[in-house]
This record gives sequence, structure tokens and C-alpha cells, in this order.
Amino acid sequence: MISIAKSVPSGSGDSIVIGSAHYQHNAKLFESQSRVAKTLTLDGGVVITTDGYVEVDRNLSFNIKNLTKAQAAVLRGIYTSQVRVVVAIPGAVYDCVISFYNDVGKEIRMTAMIESKLTA
Repeated sequence: MISIAKSVPSGSGDSIVIGSAHYQHNAKLFESQSRVAKTLTLDGGVVITTDGYVEVDRNLSFNIKNLTKAQAAVLRGIYTSQVRVVVAIPGAVYDCVISFYNDVGKEIRMTAMIESKLTA
């Protein structure tokens, strides 16, 4: 189950709970890239530096299907009125910014970039 809510509630339509029947089980709930840099040296070699991995390097990508018109309207309303959202997935709650939203009829594709983890 996934919950998406406005960071600052303003009334009805502030949140939506999406059951597992509506999002793909291969949703990218752990899409990340480590902080790695590759630099060419003057002698033709390379230096690779890594600053490791932190939780906020993650992105959450969802393909949400078969929502009712009312559910799709709530999700679209959350996106259009406030790009900053709170996303709860199994095991964690995050403060996020929606970086991609695409409603293609019966499927909504969305990516949220994590700004901070709100749970321990």
C-alpha cells in the first residue's frame, strides 16, 4: 500500500491511499544512484571518487493503474496544487517532491525525489 498526501493539508482531497492492486509490483521503490564521480587525469588515467549512498539519493517511481475517476482526480489535484508531498511506502515515510507526473488514461506514471526520511 502507498499513501500520497499534501505536505500542507488544505481540506478534502489532501491524500490518497493506493492499494497494491493499483500499482505495479515492480514499482521502483528503491531506485538510486550513489554519489560517484569519474575524472580523467592528464596522464590518460581516471580517478573515481565515491561519497557513498544516503537515503535521500533515492527516487520513488510508480505506475498506478485502474484508479477510479475520483481517485485519479485526487492524485492529479495533489500534484497540480502542491508538488511537495508526503509519501508512505512499506517500511518508511518520506518528504518528497514530485519530479515527473504523466496521466496516460488508465495509467498514471509518477516519480518522487526524496528530500528527507520522516521515519526512523
